[in-house]
Amino acid sequence: MMVVLALFGVVNGYVTARYLKFFGNTDFKMSVAISALVLPLFIMGVFFVELGLAYIQKQPLRFSAAKTLARVIGWYLLNGAMCFIGAY
Repeated sequence: MMVVLALFGVVNGYVTARYLKFFGNTDFKMSVAISALVLPLFIMGVFFVELGLAYIQKQPLRFSAAKTLARVIGWYLLNGAMCFIGAY
């Protein structure tokens, strides 16, 4: 799973850098950083909304919030590094 995330991070960085170069933007570091953070942030939000709704309805949890947070932090670190490698 982490290999797939790393490969998609490289592709994300490469495509972002090529689009920015095509449109004449020279500050690619900020744009690549934003593109590396948007998708994990969205998915983390969806997971925490699901956890919140399960807590409100007093249902048993499929996964803990701590494990989800650890996975997302790992994903941020890996995806961010791979996006910058792909953009380079």
